[in-house]
Amino acid sequence: MKSKLIRLLIVGAVIAFVGSSMPVQAIPQVTGSITFSDQFTANGTAGDLNTATELTSITGVTVSETLGDYSLGSIVKGTPVSFDGVTPGTPFSFSPSTSFADFWSIVVGGTTYRFSVTDTTLVSHPNSTTLVLAGDGIAEIIGPNVLTSFGPTAATWNLTLNNDGGLLNFSGGTTGAAPVPEGGTTVLLLGAALSTLGLVMRHLV
Repeated sequence: MKSKLIRLLIVGAVIAFVGSSMPVQAIPQVTGSITFSDQFTANGTAGDLNTATELTSITGVTVSETLGDYSLGSIVKGTPVSFDGVTPGTPFSFSPSTSFADFWSIVVGGTTYRFSVTDTTLVSHPNSTTLVLAGDGIAEIIGPNVLTSFGPTAATWNLTLNNDGGLLNFSGGTTGAAPVPEGGTTVLLLGAALSTLGLVMRHLV
């Protein structure tokens, strides 16, 4: 009886280890780019971007161009873009480099498009009225079902500020790489296998 039980437990361990190596169906990655522009407010001396280190509000932004997966849904030129997270209490700091979760989002047709900044680089600051930033980020599209959703995807972005309080231009495009590896299922299966092997050892003693 004991030998039969041990054989069953070993089979369970093998199944768990085989399962851990099975590929997990990955959600598609975002492919494309999006551009939009409008107004912003920065800190520092009014009208002088030389003293600015953060954006305290970004308002009235609308989409000006879309490519790839951003063109598949209901986004059209003039679609509003929300920067609700950027406030005086939670500013977007660009000096020093910063990350910013859910930097912007678009909700249209039951689908949410969102972009998080992971790092920021000051590219150019030629004068008091022009500032150019760039960096890396994560793009994501969350649709009503799995067929209309695209998983977190590595992206690059640039942001040009012209005249304090004047024109803001954002452009972001994906690199096609998944920044978040799918490891949860493997870890769970590995844990199950180790637990099973533990039971085998106890029955052998």
